[in-house]
Amino acid sequence: MRHLDKEPTRSILLTNLPRVAGSCQVSQLNAEICAALTEATLGKVINLRYSRPKGKIFVCGTRVKLFRTPDPVLVQNTEKRQHGREMYFTKAEQQNARQETTESSLCDDPPETDSYMYLPFHKHPYRPPHISEDICSRMVVPKSKRSHRKSLFSSKMTSKCHSWKDSSAKAAHRKKTSAMQRGHTKAAATTKTVRTLPKRFTVYTLGLSTLIPVQVKSNDTIAVLKAAIQQKEGIKIPVKATLWCKGYKVTEKELQKLAKNLGAEWESLAIYLDMKKADVDKFKADNPYQTEQQIFSMLVRWKETQGTRATKEQLKEKLREAGVEEEKFERVLTKVEIEQKDVAWLAEELDVLYLEQDHSVSFQGNRNDLGREFYHGGTISWFELQLGTYAVDRDIQFALEASIKTVLNRRKSAIKTLYHAPGAGGTTLARRVLWDIHLEKICPCAFVTSLAHDNDAIHKRIKWLHNKTSLPVFVVEDSRISKTESRLIRETFETCRQFTPLVILDVQRYSSKIDKDKEGDRFWLKGEVSIPEAIRLTEVFSRNCPEKKDDFEKLVDDAKAHKNPRVFEFGLTAFEYEFRGVQSYVSGYLKLDGHFNLLKDLSDWRLAVGFLSLTYYYGQAAIPGQFFANILGIRKKDTVDFGSLPFEAKKFINKEDGNYWRISIHALAKEILEQILCPVPHSRESNVRLSSSATKCLKEFTAMFIIEAGSGKERLCQDLINVVIATFFSRDNNEILMIGRTKRHLSSLILDIPSQRPLYTERYAIFQLLVEYFPRNPHCLAHLARFCALVREEYPVAKKYIEKAIQIREEERQQYHHYMAASFEEGIEEDSQGADTPLSRIYNMKGCIYQAEMSSNIGRLGSVATCEEHIDVNEVITEAVALAKTASTAFAKCREYYKKGHEDSFGYVPDIKLRLKLIEFIKKNFGDYETYVGSESADEYIKDLLWEVDSLIRECYEKVFTLPQEFHTSVDWYCLLCKDAALAIQNWTDVSSIRGRRGKLAAYRMLNQSRSAVKNIWYWDNMRKSDIEDIITLYEQNFQEVFEKGLDYNLDNDMKDWLLAIRHELIERPYTIEEVLLRVRQWYDRLIKLGELSECAFVILHE
Repeated sequence: MRHLDKEPTRSILLTNLPRVAGSCQVSQLNAEICAALTEATLGKVINLRYSRPKGKIFVCGTRVKLFRTPDPVLVQNTEKRQHGREMYFTKAEQQNARQETTESSLCDDPPETDSYMYLPFHKHPYRPPHISEDICSRMVVPKSKRSHRKSLFSSKMTSKCHSWKDSSAKAAHRKKTSAMQRGHTKAAATTKTVRTLPKRFTVYTLGLSTLIPVQVKSNDTIAVLKAAIQQKEGIKIPVKATLWCKGYKVTEKELQKLAKNLGAEWESLAIYLDMKKADVDKFKADNPYQTEQQIFSMLVRWKETQGTRATKEQLKEKLREAGVEEEKFERVLTKVEIEQKDVAWLAEELDVLYLEQDHSVSFQGNRNDLGREFYHGGTISWFELQLGTYAVDRDIQFALEASIKTVLNRRKSAIKTLYHAPGAGGTTLARRVLWDIHLEKICPCAFVTSLAHDNDAIHKRIKWLHNKTSLPVFVVEDSRISKTESRLIRETFETCRQFTPLVILDVQRYSSKIDKDKEGDRFWLKGEVSIPEAIRLTEVFSRNCPEKKDDFEKLVDDAKAHKNPRVFEFGLTAFEYEFRGVQSYVSGYLKLDGHFNLLKDLSDWRLAVGFLSLTYYYGQAAIPGQFFANILGIRKKDTVDFGSLPFEAKKFINKEDGNYWRISIHALAKEILEQILCPVPHSRESNVRLSSSATKCLKEFTAMFIIEAGSGKERLCQDLINVVIATFFSRDNNEILMIGRTKRHLSSLILDIPSQRPLYTERYAIFQLLVEYFPRNPHCLAHLARFCALVREEYPVAKKYIEKAIQIREEERQQYHHYMAASFEEGIEEDSQGADTPLSRIYNMKGCIYQAEMSSNIGRLGSVATCEEHIDVNEVITEAVALAKTASTAFAKCREYYKKGHEDSFGYVPDIKLRLKLIEFIKKNFGDYETYVGSESADEYIKDLLWEVDSLIRECYEKVFTLPQEFHTSVDWYCLLCKDAALAIQNWTDVSSIRGRRGKLAAYRMLNQSRSAVKNIWYWDNMRKSDIEDIITLYEQNFQEVFEKGLDYNLDNDMKDWLLAIRHELIERPYTIEEVLLRVRQWYDRLIKLGELSECAFVILHE
């Protein structure tokens, strides 16, 4: 039995392939697959002399299970699936037994065969036994404590679905386990006949976390297989790795390869190598009929005689003089092939760019997706650089490349430092420079990929590259602004330069102001783009987003106007919130260490940036700069100037007129909140919403802002109050923040605070804190009242807060009017005295509170058929009517305080829905609305419901410019409730009162209205003559009763409809101008306020 103590060979895996009596031997192609796996994926495991313990390989089963086992074993499973389940068969050599396991979660049409690679674990001699280390990646992974027997046969399949058919199978399992423990692999090995190559070959390569499915066909070559299994967490192993070399020494291995390429011309070459004819004859005599060996002997003799003068350059010169074709020796003497084990060893620390390497095999995915990850803010791949159509040239690029090539050509050592502004594309530029110099074929080029900078490991690999090629080495390392890493880079350079010509390009983020491009060996890449760079970026991004070409052109215009657009703005313009490049921009300037306490460790300017992000993200609001005096440590009597901010803060903030500050871009505000609220790495939403990780700390950060805003005299500043209202209460931004098409009951900030029903304590605490620090602010009180009613259903508490809010706002109005009357002798206009948008909204919230309580009461009742017997329905509806009256009065006050020309739907829609809710309740519990209205117990408010709903809908149509979807839904509800309007008109009996006649008029309108014409409520063309005459009679009866009795009714809509009706072509009775003017004058005299129809009446009376 062979072990892997020494350096193993390909035959080790092949000689241990299990065989079972009666089964076909594993095919030669499968054997080649095993060999390819050994060569292409095990890397360091193949050369185990570098690892202390003895690692073993196990190829088997259904998923990676890492453990120790004596020898490599290959198990092939080819049994067909049955009903979505897979059957596995195990056969022991000593005793035939059948073991069956099943897996119920397989796909419907899986491949016939699955093979998986198990990579070895070995125990570290200085660690506890439950800790294991992967030989390949040196990753330390805790492993559960369990016996070798249990871990050997426990996998995803067997541990969950293990079942025994009988005792013989159980006995076979015990024998099998014992055999494995004793090291008798063949006795315990299992197999199944494999006649064809597996359809799916899944391999774990060089580590634990990269699963690579490889589709393999019967005619695929080993090269194809190697190309398909060459990735491990970013490490790419080329099928054939070569490097350019200019070594002074020529090796016998290279001479042997050269001998294979030379033909009959070798005898003429002997003359140019200073060989005599006797020497040639001796070569032939020593190696008869072996031309290749004869040539090799001649070349070896030449090397021995030349001694230290036997260089590659000298040999190439001799070959050219002899007329040997360049292609026969150029590759051998100018390129050196790297063995796979060395490639894997180099890949542990360096990503080496090899000659003639096809980087397309490392690209996983559709070719149409090339560049997508890079344009969305990711790192550009070597394949994308190889294609040459994705990265744009930067202004500093050519100077940087020239400086590096100058040092390399002189075979000197140097450290070049590239300082780049966060988000400026410094890593992309560094990779582009490395790629361009790699194409020059002047030295080995590598990118440091090790996360943990191992100075000794990197030094060994750099020295190895130099010894292999006899050329300087160019290395790029992105130090990510860490001073510790910069020091390690300097130590690596000082260690290597003693033996190896080395050029290191150290890439560092630079968050200070950049006012120069180059100084000695230091180069700076600005975050702002120049005009040529803007044009090149526009050209590239326009190919991906042609529909946004005009937006890119505007960025070019900004560059020409010296507005300094930044690199990441092109990505944001193209992909908006899907662009991830803004993360590096924000992290580069914020420079958070990843762990801090929000209440203690956030520095002054970062706290200011956080508050600005909070208000701009949720409220689209700018904050007066003077607000930050206390935060920035400036005396409050001193002016807070924008110039007092550090450079890093200015990269986020825009200053507006009046010293107002805001975050420059909404996406920046979102990312700043993401990093401040959750400084540890976490996933983001691909849209405008904050991630769940960030919202966990939103409540604490919001409380900090409230305390800061309400602690001083600033809480009385109207500008700051407007910021608070926009941030905490405004629901106009919900659509911007993708919270839904319809308005929610709460603002987006409150909705983002995690909280659990039924009381939503965390959100409630924010409203309480607002009232505590802004006790005289009616908005805070009103919104707290609204939250208590709509969310917590605490109606008495809500009524207390809303009345207090109305009282405070009325006092503010009185103070304002007294001030205006004292300041201006002529006083103020009547309209400006009545309009009050804040008070209008507060009354709207009062109406919503009473509406919610009414809906809650009648909602709990249900219907008469289902309610409990002891509940008095009449009492319930009496209470509901009382609440509805208060709510309707509040909504009417809301409409009363509208500013003329700025009417909104929030004073109409809730009132319409309130009344429709009562109509629906009456129809559900009493069967017929018209019958209930005619009863003596019906309240006057109930009798007016239908007419009032109709009037509110008409008025909303006429006065509100933009109607929300909620209004149209209410209209549909109204039509549904009154769908039997014809029957209602036929049976209508109450025409003796104004309310009764208005109800019948509403039924006529419902029967004949056209919903396609928004302004023309009546659809007169299809109405019957008798209906029009009845409508005119009802209106005239209402006019007569109102004018004679002096009743307080608004007749605006009535008069307008009457004027239209009397002019209908079906009306035969002529109306004289005197008769019409008489009614219009009576109506005009009773108008309470001027409006649209009042102007119409004025025109009628004076024409």
